Amino acid sequence: MRLVRFVLVFTAMVAIACKGKEPAGPPGGAASLVAGAGAAASATVGTALSTAPTFTVRNSSGDALAGIPVSVAVTSGGGSLSGAPTVSAAGETSIGVWTLGTTAGAQTVTVTVSGLSPLVLSATATPGAANGMSIASGNNQIALAGTAVANAVQARVVDQFGNAIPAQAIDWSIVAGSGTLGGATSTMSNSSGIATAPAWTLGKVGGTQTLRAASGAFSVLVNATIQTTYTVDLRWATTPPTGATLDAFNRAVNRIRAAVVGGVTPVGFPTNFTNVSQCPGGPTGQADFTESTIPGVIIYASVAPDDGVGGRLGSAGPCLVRPAASMYKPALGLMKFDEADLPTLVSNGRIDFVILHEMLHVIGLGTVWTNNSLLDRTDTTNVRFLGARARAACASQNTGPSTCATTVPVHSTDGVGSRDSHWRESIFLTELMTPFIGSGGAPFSATTIESLGDLGYTVNVSAADAFSVPAGLWELPGLSSVMDAPTRMPEPTPPAFTIDSRGRLTPVDRRLR
Repeated sequence: MRLVRFVLVFTAMVAIACKGKEPAGPPGGAASLVAGAGAAASATVGTALSTAPTFTVRNSSGDALAGIPVSVAVTSGGGSLSGAPTVSAAGETSIGVWTLGTTAGAQTVTVTVSGLSPLVLSATATPGAANGMSIASGNNQIALAGTAVANAVQARVVDQFGNAIPAQAIDWSIVAGSGTLGGATSTMSNSSGIATAPAWTLGKVGGTQTLRAASGAFSVLVNATIQTTYTVDLRWATTPPTGATLDAFNRAVNRIRAAVVGGVTPVGFPTNFTNVSQCPGGPTGQADFTESTIPGVIIYASVAPDDGVGGRLGSAGPCLVRPAASMYKPALGLMKFDEADLPTLVSNGRIDFVILHEMLHVIGLGTVWTNNSLLDRTDTTNVRFLGARARAACASQNTGPSTCATTVPVHSTDGVGSRDSHWRESIFLTELMTPFIGSGGAPFSATTIESLGDLGYTVNVSAADAFSVPAGLWELPGLSSVMDAPTRMPEPTPPAFTIDSRGRLTPVDRRLR
């Protein structure tokens, strides 16, 4: 009997000892954390959820446990909590007031109980009311004039915190640069709040290129830059004109830089050329030059009294040109106009064509052709331009294959101001570089742009206007007379000096004219 009692006591002691070595469980017998009401709630960014999410701490039998220590904290989204509990309730426990952060999307709060896997509660922050617009992508691109930008332009309507808003209509329009859009001009923002513009082709005129995205009362501007390394430094030898005349000069600069995009080597400024008055007919009183190099071309323009309305319109051409190895590409030139004649050009809508025409003479078109042996004068009544690029461009334009099979016809009559420096009037009729400009526009054609390529410039033919050599008009005498009071272009002037690699001046043989 005594032995049996000992065995029972020993067994009880062992059982007690073994029970003391079992691992500790969650406090109060907590076995699980369970999400309750309000899970997967949503609210506008920066606002509190209308219904707070809840959780329950349960034991292994599924009963709710009260008084269990808990930790509740925001773990993503940047929101905040107020009134968060520190112990569980005898049922569902509210996490307190959850104010969502200002970034749209998923946000989380995490509930932690010692010994249990954390419980993550989620909510969705939705964008607020439209408060503005922003550019998503495609701003500040560079492309050749007349070509499309490489990357799609995208914009978004945003709330006060910058969150993009889905399902918003965005209208697209060109506001500067005369570009075009290749599709629907109104698009809808996708589920990410991004709206994509139709393909944007930059304008042929160069200069500032701007696309506008608008939605309701909000808008944003997208900018692009014309790709070119050619510089045209326009300077005024007289008081600059105003209004449409000044605008025409600036547009001509932009138009040329859109068509000529490179191919010019900087040249040292000649040390013995101290004033533009050294050019034949150059204006006096100009300040001494301060630059050491000329990267492209400097143009001195003047609008001043001359011989009154209907007399000489003016003159234009290069003064300093690069050496023969650089195909005599101009470095400095002059443009002179009688101020009495310009109001008429403004009123009849020809001012832009006249200024661009004359500026093209300054950069070499028709004025350094002879220097580069690009004219065939074997028949003085049928002078031809020999440049292969201009010929190919002309041959692609309607009747061009027969007109320009081997060369391009050059105007051969009407005096020194017209002959041997323009395209033949009786064939090209309305083209910009014929010696007369009438009503109805004057296209800046691919033939003209490619003739600049024949002078060694790097050109962009995408900047050309649409033009076709007219059919059935070959060699008709006196064709310019059928135009509506055509304007005869000023006399182009030949270059005066070349500049060598050291910046030294050498007079150009005037017999080359």
